[in-house]
Order: sequence, then structure tokens, then C-alpha cells
Amino acid sequence: MKKAILVLFLQVFATFGQTHSRLADYALILGDPPVAQKTQSRVALRSSDALAQAKHIRDAQAGVLVELKRRKVPVEGADQILVNAVFVAASRETAVQLRDIPGVVHVVHVPRLHLELDRALNLQNVAAAWSTLGGASNAGAGIKIGIIDTGIDQNHPGFQDPSLTPPPGFPKGDPNYTNNKVIVARSYVSMLNSTNPEYSSPDDTTARDRVGHGTAIAMIAAGAQNTGPAATIQGVAPKAFLGNYKVFGSPGVEDFTLFAAVNQALNDALADGMDIVTLSLGGGDSAFYGPLDVDPSCADSSGNTECDVRAEAVENVIKNGMVVVVAAGDDGNINNGAPTLNTIHTPGTAPSAITVGASVNSHVLYQAVHVNGSGAPSNLQNIQALFSDGPHLDPLHIATGAPAPIRDVAQVGNDGLACATLPSGSLAGAIALIQRGTCNFSDKIINAQNAGAVGVIIYQSSGQGAIFSGLEAQDTGIPSVMIGNTDGVALRSFIDSNSGVTVSLDSSLTSYETTPNTVWAASSRGPSPGTFSPGAPTNVIKPELVAVGANVYTATQKYDPNGDAYNASGYTTVTGTSFAVPMVAGAVALVKQKNPGFTPAQLKSAVVNTATQDVADEGGTPARVNSAGAGKLSAGDAVNVAATLEPATIAFGALVTGSLPINKTLNITNTGSSSATFTFAVQQRDPDSKASVKVTPASLTLAAGQQNSVTVSLTGALPNAGSYEGFIVVTGPTGTPTLRLPYQYLVGNGVATAAFPIGDGGFLGGTNDTGWELDLRVVDQYGVPVIGTPLTFTLPAGTSFTTNSSGQNLVDGATANFGNAAAIVNLGPNPGDLVFLATVGLFSVQFDGYARAYPAISSNGVVNAATGVAGQGLAPGSYITIYGTALADATQVESTASLPVSLSAVNVSFDGGGLSLPGHISYVGPGQINVQIPWAFQGQSSVAMKVTVSDYLSSSLYTVPLATYSPGVFAVVDATSGTVLTPGANTVKRGDVLVIYANGLGPVSNQPASGEPSPGPPLLAATNATPAVTIGGGSAAVAFSGLTPTIVGLYQVNATVPANAPTGSQSLVVSLNGVSSPSFGVTVQ
Repeated sequence: MKKAILVLFLQVFATFGQTHSRLADYALILGDPPVAQKTQSRVALRSSDALAQAKHIRDAQAGVLVELKRRKVPVEGADQILVNAVFVAASRETAVQLRDIPGVVHVVHVPRLHLELDRALNLQNVAAAWSTLGGASNAGAGIKIGIIDTGIDQNHPGFQDPSLTPPPGFPKGDPNYTNNKVIVARSYVSMLNSTNPEYSSPDDTTARDRVGHGTAIAMIAAGAQNTGPAATIQGVAPKAFLGNYKVFGSPGVEDFTLFAAVNQALNDALADGMDIVTLSLGGGDSAFYGPLDVDPSCADSSGNTECDVRAEAVENVIKNGMVVVVAAGDDGNINNGAPTLNTIHTPGTAPSAITVGASVNSHVLYQAVHVNGSGAPSNLQNIQALFSDGPHLDPLHIATGAPAPIRDVAQVGNDGLACATLPSGSLAGAIALIQRGTCNFSDKIINAQNAGAVGVIIYQSSGQGAIFSGLEAQDTGIPSVMIGNTDGVALRSFIDSNSGVTVSLDSSLTSYETTPNTVWAASSRGPSPGTFSPGAPTNVIKPELVAVGANVYTATQKYDPNGDAYNASGYTTVTGTSFAVPMVAGAVALVKQKNPGFTPAQLKSAVVNTATQDVADEGGTPARVNSAGAGKLSAGDAVNVAATLEPATIAFGALVTGSLPINKTLNITNTGSSSATFTFAVQQRDPDSKASVKVTPASLTLAAGQQNSVTVSLTGALPNAGSYEGFIVVTGPTGTPTLRLPYQYLVGNGVATAAFPIGDGGFLGGTNDTGWELDLRVVDQYGVPVIGTPLTFTLPAGTSFTTNSSGQNLVDGATANFGNAAAIVNLGPNPGDLVFLATVGLFSVQFDGYARAYPAISSNGVVNAATGVAGQGLAPGSYITIYGTALADATQVESTASLPVSLSAVNVSFDGGGLSLPGHISYVGPGQINVQIPWAFQGQSSVAMKVTVSDYLSSSLYTVPLATYSPGVFAVVDATSGTVLTPGANTVKRGDVLVIYANGLGPVSNQPASGEPSPGPPLLAATNATPAVTIGGGSAAVAFSGLTPTIVGLYQVNATVPANAPTGSQSLVVSLNGVSSPSFGVTVQ
């Protein structure tokens, strides 16, 4: 991070108290270098010297941990191996004070991380690699690939392979989530929780995938052949083993993860013997630091610690023998024009990592909107669509294929954009047609739902045909899809001129042909920061290659509908650099299988230096190095290399006067079985009359296994401003793949051509939040940072700059190191959209914020869900109703057999007695939530509860009184007729059997897990104590009392109306251990 931003951090730390004290995540860096910095292998990490060094560091950290406990600072974790750091959660004010703890040399802000194959394999020459290894039935055998992600659904058909036998010592972790292919299952979700109930976020801590992202990646890397509704698919290395390292929690609870969790997963994967790991995640924005940047404020006692601890950890784990494949990021079109350069995410900036961009598949898969009826025009009968990341189709809203009327919101007194409240009931039972524009997608969807809509079709803005699923609609309550503008305009015209039109939403996927081998528009581009050394910043080539990552058909989870990649079929289509990563990881596995002695650097060279150049930028020109590195993955060539190169790319960086000459050493290793001669030729892409690249000597003859080196020199005079690139072409024995090593050098012109957010470009905050940092970067047309460019920030009404103790606004007036600038702002009291603008010359950078009121639970707002009574003890395992304000943005009812831990981005936490557990939710709305109290709190007298929206906007804690029994009656049903009894409207006869659906009847046998359906016969969950039922004061015989089979947490009591029950209107009361329900009226005939 540039110095000016660091100064802003320190000023705001020291001087500003937040109205809402949001915790951020920090790494406290201690003085000794981490163990892995001085070792070169896994074996060395287990040596006596390494163990002694780890103990020394651990002892030094102990004093820091004691002091953190005294200061009541939550600790997220600590590491001695990859980085010497203690990870904490702290307010900004506290973070600056932590630098004063003895032994702490630096405090690094570590933003939370978020998530970044039928035909795809053919485009990457995978079949040729399989052939070399004896066919798909042997491809990847013995290799272990770790997936650090959202988990893996080990029950999916893609992970069933009875022919595999796990290696000795496996499975590791939780055996409930392993099999003979998925041989490790570890969850780090508990690390995401805080011991302080005010900040806790309890979650499902199992290794189960509730998102689908990790399952999709595991399938692409190493899935066994299996068939989905749209195609038969297979992973790149189908016989490889998989390790499940789950670092992300449940959607709506923990959509982000901590670097502390990722760091621990890297440590464990290394210790478990994983050969390769995938990191399809990033900070959400471009890197702030260079991965090898050693700013004085970052350095340890040896002057070695890099500022970016994420990249440092990746470097150290690779140094000790494990390959790490990382996503480049998805910000390549963030500037809404030409590809946005200098947008690589950390830890993809780590020089030794294999950083992967995404190319386009040869097909695209769409879902559909169907206009029904024989009179529907043919072009509207099968409209290409994609479902959003909001709620999925279900019978409670609208089932797939079910017809529903469609209404244009422009016909109900709106401008067609639905950014304002729509007339109540105006869309009752209908699917709303809304145009994109002006406001957030979720605002449109919620406004339509509040007007009665059961679904939404959003059509693109004028001139826009591309559609996507990432609408940020997780907080909505009804299904939504996007269609293109041409289709939307035609659909609108048809329904506006024809009454009674119905449409169906279809979630099944259909394949359409498209042109392959183009770099995906959003794939992040280089150049990538290497160091920010004052006056002489360096760059590295990132990404190093691309692989198919757009429109990939793959596996997913079908357990939790809240998951972004959820599909009830267990198969979905995915797009992003995240999904190019496992393509390369699988290819590395194949190379490792063929060449088990290869080092991580050699494995990297094999996949990078054999990449093909048949990939283009948008517009059809051959892809430049900033877009595609060496080119597109060719697995068949990678497994057959005759030599490897180190480094796999050469970046001479951004040149200034006096930079030249520059000499780089290029090592080459003959990996063949006999002596061979290798020739080196420079293939220049961009003409340069002033400087040139030369390789000396021009050829080398190497014995089998021999390594030697050549010198790659950039000589001459400083070139004109520009981006210059080419390849060093290495030709070996006949019949072996030609190696191509990309090189690049840059000369900036100092003229700002692009400005874009690199921090909080889009964010959700709370009203009156303070200290939000907005970061941007300015680069020239070649991706070189522009330093010293003046800029101004314009604030929306009601917001302000954070000030220091002297009253000065914390805002930069010009860009500084690496072209970065920042402002720190307060959101103010006004809820709604907040657009912050930074003006840089002719450019404006827009930061799209949204301020939301914090959820608030009403006084006496927690009641027995059956009785509506507050103040009495409530029974664990039963339902409560929470009343309040701003509890949710939309209304949503659960739609699955198991209750989710989140609905519409709302979760409820319970903390007490040493337990921190999520509530399982059946209903959310702006003013009401229905949730099950976890069973585990039985025996406690109270529990602290809160409501959290969108991960971090939490209500104040509410103390819920607990009791063993809190009986209440939801409903009474005549068992013979099935009639639900309404007091005064229905009658029952003496001797009739009544089914009483109740709440709060206490402990049961065969108790299910919280949120899970109750068991059916023969293992019914019967109450430990039989309740007394009286009707008109007379005792009713109870035949059964327990949980209703297949339903979550609903008690059922079967009781007979007494033969002597008085006639007329009578009170039915259920009692247990002296606690009685309020009376429920029944009429006895």
C-alpha cells in the first residue's frame, strides 16, 4: 500500500471513534523470520532445527497472546511456519495501539477474501496428455490436489471411484466427509467466528459444501466421469485424489473468509502431502502491495518480511515443495472500456505461484424464459436467460415450468425501472418485467415482490446483449432472471399489446455454440506489481497463462439453495478465473505424474512454457502478455516437455532513464533421458528501434538431467513510451514441444488513461458507519502507474470525510506510489444508495456504496412462536418469533426439508454457556423472523441472541430466557376429517382424535440435529415427558407425544376428546411440569 494510504490509516486509528465500531482483520508481524523462509522442503520443515525455530517463535508469540487477552482483542489464529504472525480482529482505533505490544514490528491490514467439462478439455489438448499417461483411466493416478475453497460434496457422482485406494495414513480430517477419492476433509469455518457474542457469526462448521464453488472446482480438476442433464463430464486428472480444505462458511453467514483460515489450510495441505493446491479466491480488489515489497514499515528485525503476508505465505509454501495455482481475478473490465490493466489480485501476485486468467469455451449454456401459448412469436418461445444469485425456483414461489402471468412494471404507474415503490398488489401473482438501470438489482426485485410479484425478469440496458447471473440478489425473496435487451424489448412489446400472456421460467441448461479461445473480458490483466521500491518499482508477468474458465459445465452442491452455484440437479454452468484455476491444477497433476521429481518451478514451466498462442483478446487480435501471459494451456505438450525453464517468464519492469542494460539469468534443465541441444531465439512482437533483447549463448548442449543457464539481456537506449513484449523461443530435440518464454518491458508516458477502484468499489455499510476507505489506482495506457496525478473526491449528501485530530480531511489530493490514492469517509444517517466520485483529470471513478439501517429487535420482541407470549422461558429445539425493524430486506420462507442457517442474507446467532451456534430459520421479513433455538442450549437459563444482515450488520444482543418447557399450540386438526379447527367455526365430538401441533414440549428421544427433519417410524422422536391435555377441564388421553415426522422442530400430540367433555366452546390446554399453554378454543358437539 502506498505511504499516503498508510498515513491515513494511522491518523484515523489514532483519532476517530466510530459510531458503529466495525472490526477489521489484521496480522501482527513479529520479528523472527518464519520457519519456511529458511527451509526448502517438507522434510526440512520436520527437522530438529525447524522444530526448534517454530518453538522459539511460538514462545515469542505467547507474550503477545497474553497481552491481547488482557486487552480483550479477539485472536483469529497464529502461524510460525509460513508467516510469523498473530491474526486478530480489531477496530481501527485499537489496531494502531497493537503496534506498541513488545515483539510486534508491524500491523498489516488483511482484508477478508472472497470467491473469485465437457468441451473445455478438448480446447486444452487434455486427451493427448491422457494418451501419454495410458489413458483417462490412469490420468492423475497417485497425485493429490487440495481444494482450498467452500468444501466438496463428496457424495456427488463426480467423486465416486471404487477403483481408488487411499494412500497409507488417509483419510485425514473428518471421515464423515471423505471417501476413497476425497481423502482429506478439514473445515476452518470455526476460525471465522468470534468468542465475543457481539461479533460472533456461528455457522455450519462441517466440511459440507453449502455454496457449490468448491465442488465445481474439484470436479474440473479431478472429477470422475459422470453424466448430468446437459452433458457427460470428466476432470482433467480424473484419477487424482482430492483434499477438501473448507475456508468459506455458509451463504448469508460467512460469504467471506479470513486469511488466517487460508493460511492454516495452506499449512495443513503442506503437512498432509498435497502436491498441488488451488486458491480460487482473492481480496475482491486488485493488490495494494507488491508481493516482494519490503517497505521499512513492513520489515521484520531482519528486514525481510514482505508487506503482503498473503503473497509471502504462498511464496514460502511453494519454496517447500507444494505447487499453488491462483486465480488472476475478475476485474479485467472494471473500467468499462478497453481491458483494465494492472488488476491482478493477491495472492496471484506471488511470483512463484501459477496465476491463471480465463478464456472462453466453445459453447455457452443458458436457461430460459418461455412465452406460453400458440400465439407466442417464435423468438419469444425460448428466450435465453440466466437465473440470478438470489432465491431459486421452488413451489412456494413458482416451480420450474409453471406458467404465471407476466406484467410490465411500466404499465403499473412506473417508469419501467422499478427503482421506486410500486402500487400495493399491482403485481399480485405475476412475474414482473423490469429494465436494468439506475438502481441496484436487489432494489428492483424487492420492490416487485412487495407489490405481489412471484418472480422477476430483468432485461438488459439498451444495446446490451450479454447476460449474467451475479445480480447481488442474495437479500431478495423471489426468483429472478436476466435476459438481453433485444429479447426484453420484444417481450415488453408483445405483453403490452396482448392481454393474458403467461410465461414459464426454466432452470434447465441448454448449450449454444460460440467462438472459443478468446480471453474472457473480465479476466484480470497485468502488469502485476513486483515491488514498490521508491523510484524503481518492478513488475512481473501475470497471469502466466489462461485456461478455459467461461461457460464451463460442472458439478455443484444441491443441499443449500442459498448457495450461489446451487442447482437442484447437482450440475451447473460457471464462469470466472476461479474455474480456470482447476484446469491448470489438473494439468500440473498430469505433469507431476509423468515427472514425479519435478520441482514446483519445473511444474510451473511445463504448463506455462508450452502454452499455445491460439488465443485472442476481444476484437480478435492475438492476446497480449498482459492478458494471457504465455498463452492458453496445452496439457498434452506440458506432459511431454524435454526441458524446463526457470523463471518461466521474464519481466524487465517499467524502465526509466538509467535502467539499461538489464541482465537476467535463465536456467534450463534437460528433463529428457539423453543428451540434447537447445537453441534460443528472440521473437519480438513490438518493434523497438532503441532497445533489444538478446540471449547468450544462443544454444546449449545438456546431458540428461543437466542444468545450465543463459543470459537474457535488454540493452540499448531508453525506448519510447510503450509496452514491449515477445517470446524467447527454445527449440529442443525433434518431436518435443517448443518452449516459449514471454518477456515484457514497459516505458510509461505519465498520462492517465484509466482510473479504477482497488478497494471498496462497491460496498454495503450501515447508517452512521465511519472510517470506510475508498482506494483507487491510476495507470497509463500501458498499465504503468501514474504518480502525482491531482484528484478530487465528491461526496453524496449526508456523508463526510473522516478527519484527524487537527480537523484535516483524510483524503489524498494526488496519486502516490503505484498510482494509488484514497479517501476515508463516514456514511452518515441516510439509508440508500451512496455514490462517491473521485475525479482524476478527465476520468471519474465511481464507488457504489449502500447504507442500510442496522437491524433492531423490539423491546419484548422475542416471543413463543405458537403463543405470541413474551417474557417467559422458551424451550431449546422450539420456535421463537423475533419482531423488530430492518430485520430483512425481503420476505422469504424456507423451501427445503432442512432449515437453512440463512434466508435472504439474514442469520440469527445464539451464544451462551461456552456455545456459539446458528439458528435455523423458517421465515424472514422486514419486521419478523421465525427461527429454531438450537437444541444444544437445553439446561441453560438464558442465551444471548442477535440478528445479522449481509454478514456484518448486527442488532444489539438480546437476552432470551430459556426453560425446559414452554408449551404452546400452533393448530389443532381433526384426525378423521383432516379439518384444521378454527375456534367457533368447527366442532368436534366426544371420542374424536385430535392432532395438536405444538411448540416447546421439551427434550425428546432420537433427537435430530438442529434444523434437521424429525425421524419417522420406527425411531420416532417421542417427548421424554408426556404432556397433560385437558379439554374443558377434563383429561384427554394422549396416545403419542413427540416431533412430527419429516418436519423440523414441530411437536405433535395425538389426544382423544374425553367422553365426558362438556359441550360448547371449551379451552384446550397442554401442560408439562407445571407449565401450561395459553388456552386454545375448541367447540365440542
